[in-house]
Amino acid sequence: MNGSAAARPGPRRTVLRTQLVAPPPRPHALPRTSLTDRLGAVSAPGRLTLVVAGAGWGKTTLVASWVRAEPGPAAWFSVDATDSDPVRFWGGVVAALDGVVPGLISRSAQLLGAPGTSTATDVVPALLDELAALDAPVTLVVDDYHLADSAEVHRGVALLVTHLPATLRLVLVSRTEPPLPLARLRGQGRVAELGVEDLRLSAAESAELLAAEADATGTVWAPGDATRLHARTEGWIIGVHLGVLSRRGHSATAPSGPSPLATAGPDDERARHLVDYLRGEVLRPLPDDLRRVLRRTAILDAFRADLAVAVTGQPDAADLLARAEREQLFVVPLDVRGDWFRFHHLFAEVLRDDLARTEPDLVPQMHTRAAQWLAAHDQPVAAVRHALAGDDPELTAALVARHAPVLTRIGQVQTALSWFRTLGDDVCRADPRLAAARALTGAHTGRPHEIVSWAAAAERALDSPTPGRPQLTPGETTAARIEIAMLRWAAAIFAGEFAASRRHVDEALRLFPAGAGAPSGFMLLALGVARFRTGEADASWATLVEAESVAEDRGEPLAVVAARGLRALQAALGGRLEEAARLAASAEAVAEQNGLVEHFNTATLRAAQGWVALHTGRQRKAVGLFRRALELVQRGGLRVEVAEVLTALAMAEDRLGREAAAREHREEAERVVATCPDPGYMWADPRAPAHRPSASPAHNGVVLSPRQAEILRLLAAALTTVEIGERLQLSPRTVEAHLRTLYRKLGVRSRTAAARYAVEHGLTDGE
Repeated sequence: MNGSAAARPGPRRTVLRTQLVAPPPRPHALPRTSLTDRLGAVSAPGRLTLVVAGAGWGKTTLVASWVRAEPGPAAWFSVDATDSDPVRFWGGVVAALDGVVPGLISRSAQLLGAPGTSTATDVVPALLDELAALDAPVTLVVDDYHLADSAEVHRGVALLVTHLPATLRLVLVSRTEPPLPLARLRGQGRVAELGVEDLRLSAAESAELLAAEADATGTVWAPGDATRLHARTEGWIIGVHLGVLSRRGHSATAPSGPSPLATAGPDDERARHLVDYLRGEVLRPLPDDLRRVLRRTAILDAFRADLAVAVTGQPDAADLLARAEREQLFVVPLDVRGDWFRFHHLFAEVLRDDLARTEPDLVPQMHTRAAQWLAAHDQPVAAVRHALAGDDPELTAALVARHAPVLTRIGQVQTALSWFRTLGDDVCRADPRLAAARALTGAHTGRPHEIVSWAAAAERALDSPTPGRPQLTPGETTAARIEIAMLRWAAAIFAGEFAASRRHVDEALRLFPAGAGAPSGFMLLALGVARFRTGEADASWATLVEAESVAEDRGEPLAVVAARGLRALQAALGGRLEEAARLAASAEAVAEQNGLVEHFNTATLRAAQGWVALHTGRQRKAVGLFRRALELVQRGGLRVEVAEVLTALAMAEDRLGREAAAREHREEAERVVATCPDPGYMWADPRAPAHRPSASPAHNGVVLSPRQAEILRLLAAALTTVEIGERLQLSPRTVEAHLRTLYRKLGVRSRTAAARYAVEHGLTDGE
């Protein structure tokens, strides 16, 4: 039921379109029909296919050609350097699959990044279930898997490959063998592998490539050149291409000079020689303006024309890069529209090295330009990455402070924490914006002690500014103090200190500038929650209504869900069951529309639905709803709410006659409440007699069991024996047996008399 700004979800990760598209075919590309046929033969649903080789062996080109020729849906995800964060990685996988089989991904997408969930233990199992339900197989290619350098990513992928359903054909393309349970899969015959020996060009293929290049470019080759080139490159595709490139404009003699083409050995040794050759034979002869724009653009993982112009400072950058592409200077297209490109990885390495040697002072400035452009074009993760490498500390701090909380709200905690580690604790403590962002990260990840310590650091930074640091404006200072008050509200909510939570939200509202309009829906929600916990039911209801209205106007769906869910619970507690059901259903609809059904703040609407079921005789339904509420609220680490749901679950179990389970839930609830310094008003309190096992007194001290008390309530509601049995999932004969026992205990002889007894003793709608 936490409704603070600390609980707000941000938009799900927007995966770059270029990451979800197989690279288009290159001009004059060599068709490798036999190899694509082989790839199609070994790749099968329910089987992992690994394509592993170093740079320059044509892995991606091969798999992309195969995918274009294969029938059926095929999803493509190219991993980039920021995808070591497990939520970003699986966000890319989910987006890729959803793009080719719309509607396939539902619960896994909802779980992705929800507070308190894990990609390996929550998202991947849900994804496996969804894939298994497909009617026909789908192919998923994950390219550049070696860039996903994270134990948590590998753990999730290991689970996926171990339990691959018969509806998924998974292809991983990597420079190195991934740390997956490959030995076991090999023993089971569930993995197919292609490596360097498979990708190596044959002599005929090398000759075919040279002939195609000669036709396209007018390059002159002497007899026997193809044989010599193939021998020197040993079929290494990029080596052959480089041999072709080096011949353009030269006489018809065999390739000569210091060249990687004469080098045999491991991939890394080949790469070193190729780097030297690229530097001396390809880059150095280029015109100065072309070489300059290439090396400056190389700081970017991917680029398009306007980004290159902004970063390089050269108005003609777009024309020069187009020339580089036409001349096949290792410029790789990333989409079919020809908007985005990257350099071949080895060529990019050479260009960056050339930049560091020739224009070292310009490098930080270009990183800053890249950060500014990317931030303005909604690519915050890439923007911060460049800002950290740039020369503008103020821009870096502003970007991290703004985007770190957004990332942690959607589960990309590792990325945000890596930014803070790069900046260092001292820098974060000296800047109130960064300290507040660190505190928000603690709130989003359920670490109250971090909320408290970093909120205090933010306040100290405001009270004692660090000399030389940019000072906040009065408006920014007020906003920061409001944020600190709301952070302390969140910490109090987590800890179960509700009197303190009320003080903190009151302080935030006191600081809110007059004439600035209404506070946010989240701030009003926080006030509504505080009033609910301090027993101000009517005031809480009115505040929650206002919070809903403001949140709807401002596009804050989680605040709408949380406020409406709490109102549904209040209505249920007040016996207005139809209104409660209507409010809960409305809150549920908003949650579904906005991808929030797995957020822990939806626990309140589930609890309201459970309370309605509990008081309309649907005990098994109530148990299911309370268990769902418990699953959700435990993710949020909210102690009081956990105790309440456990108590309500115990009440439902009691009514089903499951005394041992009810006792276990109630004892756990009591232990949780004991850790809360000030739990305030609890709608289901394990310490309250009214919420303990039913002890409905009959005449002469007779006590009814929970099941008997429930049957009596349904009897008073004029339900027939069959209807009572349907509600409680009992046979009519069992219901009649309970009725006979009831009549005997109550000293009555008919249904009418028993119903009258229930009304007279207030047993029609109590516990």
